[in-house]
Amino acid sequence: MPTIKEKNAKHKKIHDELTAEFYPLKRAGLVDAELQAIFTASHEENELAKEAELKMASDYVEPVPARDLAAEIDELRARIVQLEGI
Repeated sequence: MPTIKEKNAKHKKIHDELTAEFYPLKRAGLVDAELQAIFTASHEENELAKEAELKMASDYVEPVPARDLAAEIDELRARIVQLEGI
């Protein structure tokens, strides 16, 4: 069974190949909306496949959701106001 490192390397290779094919066309001004959509869909498909493979790996750890810093700041401000009132 491939390791996580090998799985990531496989999908990075696919990503790099897609990029190598697309950006010369973009620089030459040969990219229209349809080609851009195909490129974007291919990248998304690669990322989804990578995530699916990593989820199936036994040593995959779900990413921790980002913290809601604005909410935490609001809670801390409310706590400060409450402590100042004591």
